[in-house]
Amino acid sequence: MLARENSCRNPARTAVTAGALTVGLALVAFVATLGAGLRGTINDTVRQQVHADYVISADTATLSPTVAAILQRQGGVTATGIRQGQTSTFGNTEQINGVDPATIARFYHFKWQSGSGAGALAALGMTGSIVSNQFATDHHLQVGDSFAVQTESGTRLELVVRGIQSTPTFGSLLGAVTINTALFDRSFTQPADHVVLADTGGVSPAAEQRLTSALAGFPDAKIRTVPAYINTAQASVNTLLNLLYVLLALSVIVSLFGIVNTLALSIVERTREIGALRAIGMTRRQLKRMIKIESELTAMIGATLGIVVGLVLAALATAALATWSLTFSVPWATLLVLAIIALFAGRIAGGLPARRASRLDPLQALHYE
Repeated sequence: MLARENSCRNPARTAVTAGALTVGLALVAFVATLGAGLRGTINDTVRQQVHADYVISADTATLSPTVAAILQRQGGVTATGIRQGQTSTFGNTEQINGVDPATIARFYHFKWQSGSGAGALAALGMTGSIVSNQFATDHHLQVGDSFAVQTESGTRLELVVRGIQSTPTFGSLLGAVTINTALFDRSFTQPADHVVLADTGGVSPAAEQRLTSALAGFPDAKIRTVPAYINTAQASVNTLLNLLYVLLALSVIVSLFGIVNTLALSIVERTREIGALRAIGMTRRQLKRMIKIESELTAMIGATLGIVVGLVLAALATAALATWSLTFSVPWATLLVLAIIALFAGRIAGGLPARRASRLDPLQALHYE
């Protein structure tokens, strides 16, 4: 009760002290919430697109086109590869993919725009293409329109839009332009697969072992289930978040020095009061506890306001990025950990002022002017 009343004695000072912690934790909560939304978006995107038991990919390179062919020859295994490269079109560099029209629909779910449908795959041929809705909007393309792209090898392709699909901004396996694998292989000097999708009739240790044995000659090919592949896709986001957490932690640490300074000043101002409390029976341990609780209360005020402000800012940012299909996801576990860390940090910050106050001589404190 004494700690609470002392915290309310000078609301302006308490607010200013907690304000520094509020700013730091608001930034951490903002980044954590956006990061959780980004991870959730990638998770939803991959699960909506990929209908396969396993995803084979290389962490630092691309896969040989023979990987899918080798898997196709295995009994009980069906597979398809998704080629990937870069092209120049409309003055920009865009991702282009090559797919097998006969098999891709089994493993990948296309979200067709109005006027397009599954027939677009059969109509790809050697001149057709499927473009993303963003690419079509940016360049005013509709089904039946023509446009040109130039591959990395300098080959110029005249393509016709056969279908328009809606692709998410994050986690999409297909880029702006998708063409037939046969056309892709003819247009690129070194065609390679970004991923290979495989069905084995279900996920099992035996099925994974069969795939591993078949791809023994490709040590860079990593065989993952869809959840494991999602974790890999989210790894870059986690790395960036961890870096930001380290930088933002410095601002939180600096704010704790503000709590120490404020409590130290408060103890000097309340020297006679502390002497009176000690004279009527308050023990050193009780005095330390009172001051540490004051520090904890200040820290929790800053943490609570910071988390709320961070969530509000994250909600506004998510709404502003609605066109990117970014979801709003609250990382409750992370926010709880932040609150607990703030509580313990406040307790630690109050340790030095509490120790100083407990060492005051009651008689000298009562005579302090």
